[in-house]
Amino acid sequence: MTMILVIALLLCLPSQIESLGSLLHRGSRGGGVPKGLDATLSAKSWKAQETPTNVETSSAEARLAPETKKEQWERIEKDTRDAYDPRDTVLVVPELKLVFCFIPKNGCTQFNLLMNALNGIPKLGEICTDSDPNYWSTWQHMLRTTDSAVLAAKLKDPTWTKAVFLRDPLERLVSGYRSKCEPPQECGTCMNFPDVDNASWPSFDQFVEQLDHGSNIHFDSQSSFCGGLSKTIHSYDYVGLISTDYHSVGQQVKEMLTLAHQRSHNESTSAVVNLDALEVASTPRGTTARQKKHRDKLSLQDMHKLRKRYFFDLGPNVGNDHTHETQHVKQYFKLNSTYQRALNHYAEDYVLLRGRATA
Repeated sequence: MTMILVIALLLCLPSQIESLGSLLHRGSRGGGVPKGLDATLSAKSWKAQETPTNVETSSAEARLAPETKKEQWERIEKDTRDAYDPRDTVLVVPELKLVFCFIPKNGCTQFNLLMNALNGIPKLGEICTDSDPNYWSTWQHMLRTTDSAVLAAKLKDPTWTKAVFLRDPLERLVSGYRSKCEPPQECGTCMNFPDVDNASWPSFDQFVEQLDHGSNIHFDSQSSFCGGLSKTIHSYDYVGLISTDYHSVGQQVKEMLTLAHQRSHNESTSAVVNLDALEVASTPRGTTARQKKHRDKLSLQDMHKLRKRYFFDLGPNVGNDHTHETQHVKQYFKLNSTYQRALNHYAEDYVLLRGRATA
């Protein structure tokens, strides 16, 4: 009797193995981990999705479906907001081989808009909204890694153009105060005064008195950004200056783009750009060969058209409430003690500016 039972089990086993093999084959349909940005997942998270927890109720095809554009942007936004050093503000345009260190209150939104446009990222809206353009072209996103050694290699690579724009520290301080402390206050908080509103806010003198007691990316020293500019500024190929001479700023941005283009002219410099509609289409890394075939080459002339869009030769758009011009900086420094305190606080930044002048 025992022998008959064993034989019966052995006869059934091949069909069970075949059924299991068919199930595993169906479960891995799609070729394993997908390629490209549209379905970028870590190997660990992909394996978790690929392994069914309940074969009867799980759909392998649903699990292997690529991300929609909406899901892609939501994931990138979550990755950006969840864990990052707010002073790690390095943007990258891989196809231009351009590394750009942006500094809050140094034309940062305009530079983020420009880099997003060059990268084909459709985040071109207003700050503090779902279309906020900041932090979308960061090196982590564009190089598809969080390994700082990869970025360090780019900073040392002579074929990559490294650029940053500095600003007079006192002008930047006044701009930050007007943006975050004076009504109507933008998102980002008035450092050391979290309860400000349209009816109550600190005077400029009161604010400067507390400068040494807080940290906020709109008021932190410029030398502290992008891994510490005080240590790395010598490796930058272009160091521009933000000022109220808007024509000069625009020309500097043009020079920066020209330099990057010249260095990378042998590389594929392309992105989907609709210059007439003032829109930039989404073209993520990892596009298919068919998509690449239809991509328009972004010429130096096209880049300069984009530059003019975000850096007006005649100055900021008068309808943009985010712009905080600082032609009247002196009126904020009515007390000599306030002036001296601010100078001392940003002493290291003035060393950076002197280095730029003598470079």
